[in-house]
Amino acid sequence: MNKFIKYFGGIDTGPIFGKLFLVLFVFLLLSGSGAFAATRTWVGPNAGGLWTTAANWSGGAAPAAGDDVVFNTVMTGDVTAVPTISLNSLTASSGATATLEASAGGNTITVSGSLTVESSATLTLGIGTTGTRLNFTLASTATGNINGTGRINFYAGGGGAPTVTFLVNGNLAIASNALLINLTSGSRGNFTLSSGATLQIANALGITTGATGAIQGFNTYSYNTGANYVYNASGAQATGSGLPTAAITGNVTVSNGANLTSTNAIIANGRLTVNGTLIPGAATQVFSGSGTLEGTGTVQVNRTAATADFLSQYTESTKNLTNLTVEYTVLTGGQVVSAATYNNLKLDNTSGTETVGGNVTVNGALTTTAGGTLNMGTNQLLGSLTTITNNGTIRTQNTGGTPIPAGKTWGGTVQYDSASGQTVVNGDYNNLTASGGSRTLTFNAGTTQTIEATLTLTGSAGNL
Repeated sequence: MNKFIKYFGGIDTGPIFGKLFLVLFVFLLLSGSGAFAATRTWVGPNAGGLWTTAANWSGGAAPAAGDDVVFNTVMTGDVTAVPTISLNSLTASSGATATLEASAGGNTITVSGSLTVESSATLTLGIGTTGTRLNFTLASTATGNINGTGRINFYAGGGGAPTVTFLVNGNLAIASNALLINLTSGSRGNFTLSSGATLQIANALGITTGATGAIQGFNTYSYNTGANYVYNASGAQATGSGLPTAAITGNVTVSNGANLTSTNAIIANGRLTVNGTLIPGAATQVFSGSGTLEGTGTVQVNRTAATADFLSQYTESTKNLTNLTVEYTVLTGGQVVSAATYNNLKLDNTSGTETVGGNVTVNGALTTTAGGTLNMGTNQLLGSLTTITNNGTIRTQNTGGTPIPAGKTWGGTVQYDSASGQTVVNGDYNNLTASGGSRTLTFNAGTTQTIEATLTLTGSAGNL
């Protein structure tokens, strides 16, 4: 570079000027890239003023592209003449109120870093008249958080052009009591969640398309099937009518702590991750798709069809049950327990019989409920069964050497009742009943068998 500038304008500038030129070059390069973005906090009148007036902002300059804009006061008037601008961040601090009016209807504020509306803050975009309407875009690189009781008023107004859109290309999270609302219902305001974007929703009503829920009042709603949906309520929550009923190629997540009831069945061609509890809204709902069911939470089964109930209610192409709990929730009558390898298996039946569709493997916890019966028939109960909470009855007619795992502690009642001979495996039983054909009791050498309550042995004459 020294050779390039040494004879700049015919003057011998030497190596010192070359270094200064290099520093200036880097400075200009970084300036153009937004490396020197500033934080601009509104310090103008609470009664409002022009966005473009330098004295209204900290640092004595109006916001430029890439800046961080902060409102932290309760304003009684509006910030006017807002241009089309791309900001790094936009923040309404706790308790603050700010209303922004476009300099020309249809201007767009884009946030590429973070949008934050803190609890009890209100950010209003537009005041409804055609010349003040603002589009808003949360860029694909951005995260947005409407926290606590924070609120964004998207004031599109009615009648006349332009139509404006609240567009989410990034990750938007809305707290359970927070709100994004178009103040003129049925007007020219649209909400769009793009493919690849993420919506995190904590409102109990889930994802809605009307006058209720966390996103209210828009003229049109577009929830893309390629977007990602995260339900993160603490307690009961519905998926809501806004969740696409077509196949979702993005991901759907039920966060830990959420008890999510499906408004409609979910077709997951991406990942359906259940870290909380997923409750089918109706026994007829089938969770299908070419994607994967996974997670660390609980999927409930309320289907009572003659076919195996879990596998007919959850038909995703891949089911990773390694860390999931499958809970059969019908209390009376019976369900068919699918022949599958479970992590945790829970049966809620209190007055009926659950049958099985084949051999059942449980490698985590098996839980049955008092008054209910799990009838294994001639199938085997297999697996490591790290925890057994048998409050009901487990029946087996299997005539093999290990109809149920040996060496386990069994609460409730275990009933061997085949018409043919059976092997009663060694274990620690609460109530043990053996009836029907002849019985062979086998025990491992050096083990002690314990019957905590009742031992009942019946059989044909001459056999025990």
